[in-house]
Amino acid sequence: MGCCSMWLYRMLCFLFAFLLFQVNSSSISLLSSRPPQSCPSEHSSALIQFKNSLSLVSDSEICRDSYPKTESWNQSIDCCSWEGVTCHSLTGRVIGLDLSCSLLEGNLPSNSSLFLLQDLQWLNLAHLNFIDSQIPSEFSKLRSLTHLNLSYTGFHGSIPSSLGNLTKITFLHLKSNNFEGQIPDVFGNFKKLIMLDFSFNNFHGLFPSSVFNLTGVTDMAFNNNHLGGPLPYNISGLSNLQRLFLSANLLDGRVPGWLFSLPVNLALLDLSSNNLSGNIESCMLSKLRNLQELDLSNNSLLSLSSCSNDVNSTFPKLNILCFSSCNIHQFPSFLRASETLSHLDLSNNKIQGSISKLEAEGLESLTYLDLSFNLLTNVDQFPGKTLQTIDLRSNSLQGPLPTPPHSIHHLLISENELTGEIPSGFCNITFPQVLDMSKNNLSGIIPRCLANYRFLSVLNLRMNNFDGKIPTMCTDEGSWLRSLNLNNNQLEGPIPRSLVNCSELEFLDLGNNNLNDSFPRWLGVLSSLQILVLRSNKFHGPVPNLRSTSFFTSLRVIDISQNEFNGHLPTKFFQNLKGMKDIHEQPAGPYYIGELYYKDSMILTIKGLERTFEKILDIFTTIDFSSNQFEGQVPEVVGELKDLLVLNFSHNSLTGQIPSSLGNLLALESLDLSSNKIEGRIPMQLTNLIFLAVLNLSQNNLVGPIPRGYQFNTFTNDSYIGNLQLCGFPLSKECGESEGTEAPPSIFDEDDDNGRALTWKFAMMGYGCGLVLGLSMGYIVFTAGKPAWLVKIIQRAPNQKVRRQIQKN
Repeated sequence: MGCCSMWLYRMLCFLFAFLLFQVNSSSISLLSSRPPQSCPSEHSSALIQFKNSLSLVSDSEICRDSYPKTESWNQSIDCCSWEGVTCHSLTGRVIGLDLSCSLLEGNLPSNSSLFLLQDLQWLNLAHLNFIDSQIPSEFSKLRSLTHLNLSYTGFHGSIPSSLGNLTKITFLHLKSNNFEGQIPDVFGNFKKLIMLDFSFNNFHGLFPSSVFNLTGVTDMAFNNNHLGGPLPYNISGLSNLQRLFLSANLLDGRVPGWLFSLPVNLALLDLSSNNLSGNIESCMLSKLRNLQELDLSNNSLLSLSSCSNDVNSTFPKLNILCFSSCNIHQFPSFLRASETLSHLDLSNNKIQGSISKLEAEGLESLTYLDLSFNLLTNVDQFPGKTLQTIDLRSNSLQGPLPTPPHSIHHLLISENELTGEIPSGFCNITFPQVLDMSKNNLSGIIPRCLANYRFLSVLNLRMNNFDGKIPTMCTDEGSWLRSLNLNNNQLEGPIPRSLVNCSELEFLDLGNNNLNDSFPRWLGVLSSLQILVLRSNKFHGPVPNLRSTSFFTSLRVIDISQNEFNGHLPTKFFQNLKGMKDIHEQPAGPYYIGELYYKDSMILTIKGLERTFEKILDIFTTIDFSSNQFEGQVPEVVGELKDLLVLNFSHNSLTGQIPSSLGNLLALESLDLSSNKIEGRIPMQLTNLIFLAVLNLSQNNLVGPIPRGYQFNTFTNDSYIGNLQLCGFPLSKECGESEGTEAPPSIFDEDDDNGRALTWKFAMMGYGCGLVLGLSMGYIVFTAGKPAWLVKIIQRAPNQKVRRQIQKN
């Protein structure tokens, strides 16, 4: 084409475009001058009918921003103005409905009026609770849908293959339901699909083959299911894939090569927690030039190596790399070229030797490094100049404690073989928040600087050989200290009174030292204090009754066992323990005491054995006053602590009778009153304790028949040995006719069959699991008031579904 012809062609194109613009502008002007159409009456009626078919609940455990969107719906008002409703600007027909987090629950039957809204293009019902509902096949009638979000809606069963009729769908989210069975192979119909999320369900079987032929998908999530088998070795789609989540499934076989040769901008790849095998060379990974995040963790048969042909591997955008539990034997040398890498997790592997200067080079941007649970023996140099979190727990590190960079926020270096004193360089850290050097062989005195970092939240030095006095703590106003654990050292002297300034303190464990002091009643002003452990020291004197009713009100764990306390058990002290009095509803969890990078731990005596709690449930409650010199009676007010799980008054000189009020401790799982001088009969009210897994009343002066019923039918002779005047099961000594036992009182209404059956299911779980494994399960169910969701599941589902639902909630 010549220059003139080209010029003419361009002019014609310009004129055509100009005329088209004028026509469109005139049309838009004409259309915009029309008044907006109101919502058709059949649409508003369908919406009102749909609203009325559901119930409004007061709150939601899974959606914090919930509020009743439909509360303002009124048929006298145009439905296009209702919250959550979108109408077409010209026709007024409802094309969008967003009721996510609107506090609605109920059934969604196949004849729901929702399916009359066949102009819907966007439908978001996320975080509604469709009780006992399978996903209706009538969704296929909404053929205009481009966006469908049914995440967290409680649907169960299989997905109907009729969903394949939604050929216009671009966004499909079915996350976190109870879907099961195989995923129907209908993805060949979803030519326009961009985002797909089927994660956190119970799907099994192989991946549907058509899902790998989608060409427009940018985000795909099938993680946290039971999908198995190998990934296909040949695919024809996924040419626009940016994020792929396949973690926590049952995938096996080798990682297919196409994952590293997709002609795409793959930025995130998560294959963690599967059964993948084989060797991945760094040059394969480096083909993903736009890769920002890669997680292959928890594939124990997978290994990682440098390229066999010495090709340099570069990762220009890699930011997060996770190879935990991947059978790695040495620090990957190719990472030296990863200048953008900020987060590196190589934990739970078999990396040996030392972290040398060579390994540290090229990782200047690293802020997070996890090398825990390896075989490292030495640290010559920490990598990076801006390192904020380093985790070296459970290695074989020897020699002196290495000084971390000044930038460190979280240092976790517990369970090693480090020796010597804490270096003076620790006093130069700029902004420490968590320092855990526990379970080593460190010695000397605790540096004063560690006690006075204003922003230090956690200091854990337990199970070392530190001596001297506890340094003055919290000298600066506004101290952030939340957790102080000095258990199992050789510390002596009194508790520093400056701890009263640690206003944020929740966890204080000073057990197993040589501390010599009276009971620190002044700690009661710390309104956040939940855990106080003073066991196995030289504390002495009485535990005083408190004048102020505001002292120790948040306390949930107190262990002052194995000391020299004496006097009567403090009645007013127990009255103050409001944190153990109110039975709290258990939120979705579990939740542990601690924070993002750190969970508190402690050692307690349960069932006569010391047990380490590496994590502490925030509903855990215990009182241990054992092995002291207390005398007098067990106070009746202890029976007011209805949230209490473990009570131990053993090995004292207590007298009087067991108060019947202990029968009010309905959450109690362990009761130890052994080795005292308690007399009288065992109160029949104790049979109310249907979650009681451990009972020890041995070595007392108890008389009469042992109560029968509920948990008392499960205890052995060991619970009563040394009480010569006791009789009845399980002892060989039979009771006389005058000593006959009464039937245990019922703690349920006569007509409460569901509640009684539900509670006994968990009581039976307690028999089989024991205290520690089943701790708080019965308590959670009981205190939640027999939650409706669990009652209905037990009524309709086999045990496997029950266990699955408990885990998800």
